[in-house]
Amino acid sequence: MSREWFNKQSIKARPKKIENIYNKTKEEVDIMNNNKILTVSVDAGKGYTKWAYAEEVVGVNKEGKQVTKDKWTTGIELSSVKKGEADFGSTTYINGEPYNFNGTIKMVEHSDKSKDNDEHKALMQKTLFDISVETGIEDFNVIMCISLDQFKVEENVIQMQKNMLEKEFIIKQTVKDKEIEKTIRIHNLVIEPEALVSTRYAKTKFKNVEQAVLVDIGTLNVGLVPLEGGRFEREDVTAPRIGYDNMLDMFKEYSDSHKANYPKKLLSAYVDRKQGQHEELDKLFSSFFKEKYAPLLKDEINKKGFGEFATLVFLGGTSSKCKDLIEENFKEYEGIEVITDIFATAKGAYKKGIKDLEKIKGGR
Repeated sequence: MSREWFNKQSIKARPKKIENIYNKTKEEVDIMNNNKILTVSVDAGKGYTKWAYAEEVVGVNKEGKQVTKDKWTTGIELSSVKKGEADFGSTTYINGEPYNFNGTIKMVEHSDKSKDNDEHKALMQKTLFDISVETGIEDFNVIMCISLDQFKVEENVIQMQKNMLEKEFIIKQTVKDKEIEKTIRIHNLVIEPEALVSTRYAKTKFKNVEQAVLVDIGTLNVGLVPLEGGRFEREDVTAPRIGYDNMLDMFKEYSDSHKANYPKKLLSAYVDRKQGQHEELDKLFSSFFKEKYAPLLKDEINKKGFGEFATLVFLGGTSSKCKDLIEENFKEYEGIEVITDIFATAKGAYKKGIKDLEKIKGGR
């Protein structure tokens, strides 16, 4: 697997001006955008923070008919944050409190494994700041994702929405040797469930499947959603903590047992960016996936009751990185597909969130 799943996405995922800005000065664009409220979906995961928003553009289809399509703007960053002054690079201040976003330690490596915390909130706020610096927009509606294990209890969704919604905050950072201060306003904020929303965007090749299981391999959890005739029961949704980070711990133990004493960070770099480029690790990871990780996933999938009659749809960045191994090791199932768009969750949350925001506005 090449490094394109992350590097190419981060290079091309630059915020764009929202309207036609030809023949306008930068000052005119900033004034124009400052009158806007931009809706942004922020999937602030435990490994990477991904975000997305869309604008409607008019195009022509193959039949020559005029159609309206979504033009996506997306971005991705390592979700590393801790309170305190930055050792290297500039410190970001949120309401006067210092935050360091320049580290290499992912959120999943912190002791707090939930998404409902100050650090998770800071990732969202920093994302809005970055978009604001590029677009001039300072007013937002925000759509965030909650993990499936938390989604099962409605009170968790309500509490996270309350904790993440800060109507106004001041954020300051030095950008390109210039200190920039923004007053960001959040008008509305909604919470959406991770794997469930990604299928709203992902274009699966399967149609009219009676029994399917969505398998969303996240950094911390693996979201498992059994579908019967395209429907699901909330209580049947599970999210065991056997995601990417647990996989790395297992791979580390497996490699050590085979006298290949690689540090975990090196194994992480291999899985993320170097698959197919290191003969020894390719062989080791392939055998590990077949002997250890695939059976673990199968056990959880088969608990959904469909067994080999299930059609599997894999989602998430880890699924994308391990696409070839998944396709090789799950052949006994009725059908299998790996969705390779790493922004599927952010885009799906945006699609669902837009409709929920309309309900909020309509209820006023």
